[in-house]
Amino acid sequence: MSKQVGPRGCLVGLGSVVLIFVVFGVGLHLLERWERSEPAAAVPPDLCAVIGPELFERAVPFGERMPAASYSGDSDAACEFHTADNHPIGVDEYGNLKVRLLRYGRIWWISGADQASKALASWCDGSAMMGSFVPGAGLGDESCNADGDDGETAASSVVVRRGADLIWVDHYRHPASASDTRRTVREVVAATLAATR
Repeated sequence: MSKQVGPRGCLVGLGSVVLIFVVFGVGLHLLERWERSEPAAAVPPDLCAVIGPELFERAVPFGERMPAASYSGDSDAACEFHTADNHPIGVDEYGNLKVRLLRYGRIWWISGADQASKALASWCDGSAMMGSFVPGAGLGDESCNADGDDGETAASSVVVRRGADLIWVDHYRHPASASDTRRTVREVVAATLAATR
């Protein structure tokens, strides 16, 4: 024989369900407020301009800005220069220089700096233009770098975290040595760090 539930039992059950929904809704609202309380910082409207186009032009022979690869939006910006297609015929100099800035904000209980640190670890596990990333470029809070040199063309990459900011710089140049591209990459990182405080 089944036991009948009276009106009072139904109200208690219904009240419990309503209470669960209210607690869940309040919890979601608080999490959203917590997430919005530390959004990612905005990136500069023109990363190329704040770093300084003359730095790119000096590093890239016959360099020109690549509009499709240079952008700025919310917390992600990039600037890229490469050797112009119409550079002088017979001149055996070319190159590319790219900078990307990503800014992280808090997502729930994970701080922007922790997110940037995880992204750095992921990027440093990836491959660079030439060679493999190794930890410790001595820049920012933590970093990794890779260099390569085939005797004529050289390339350097570095990923740097400062707080909740992540900066990735890739540079290759022909002719050049790894020490040349490494020096340029470090100069670009320093200029980016100074321009985006």
